[in-house]
Amino acid sequence: MTATLNIPPLYELVMHDSIDSAVSEAKRLALSGAEEGTLVWVKEQTAGRGRFDHQWLSEPGNLHCAI
Repeated sequence: MTATLNIPPLYELVMHDSIDSAVSEAKRLALSGAEEGTLVWVKEQTAGRGRFDHQWLSEPGNLHCAI
């Protein structure tokens, strides 16, 4: 099945197959001047984390994103 992704112009989509953490990448992008509304979408997180730095297990095939 092929899907079409339509994102409102307010958002810029940054996609990764595998990355340490969607939230960490969003923070890195913000610190380097990314626009508000940048959306980080990853297929796999290798070191995901939740609130208060708790470990976050990211099963392949799930949706992992940070805005």
